Amino acid sequence: MKKMFFATLLAVLLLFSACEKAPEFTHEVVSQPPELVVTVTEGSVTEHYTCNWSYLDENGQESTLGVTPGMREDWWNQTPQLVTADQTARLSFALPPDELAVSRYSVTDGSSTFCELTEEGELPLTPGSWTYVFMAQWTDETRPYHGWAKYTVCIGKN
Repeated sequence: MKKMFFATLLAVLLLFSACEKAPEFTHEVVSQPPELVVTVTEGSVTEHYTCNWSYLDENGQESTLGVTPGMREDWWNQTPQLVTADQTARLSFALPPDELAVSRYSVTDGSSTFCELTEEGELPLTPGSWTYVFMAQWTDETRPYHGWAKYTVCIGKN
């Protein structure tokens, strides 16, 4: 009986010692959409966003964040503004999006159009006052973050 007990105990100990420690779940937590900085010669603005964002927290659990804009009458007060004579503005994301669509809206008459970035990834500027809307998407769901964010900046070009 003792031999059976010690043999079982030895087998259990060998089994535990053979087990590898489970790998730790580690990744960078990206709990909000990456920051966008729009830069011209006269300065730069860090843009805030509206978004629908999903990310894995420190424990590997999926969390979500949704941010919506305030009241329509507050949008102009909340929108960063730049004035420049530059031909282009530089865009810099903390983490580059997988997809980016840019449109602009005339501050004077409300007309709108889509914008194409230059080969260098800069935003061509048109004379007048415009509200630029940047719709960025991070679509790769194999990363520990994904979602979309909409950024808005007003740029006046002389």
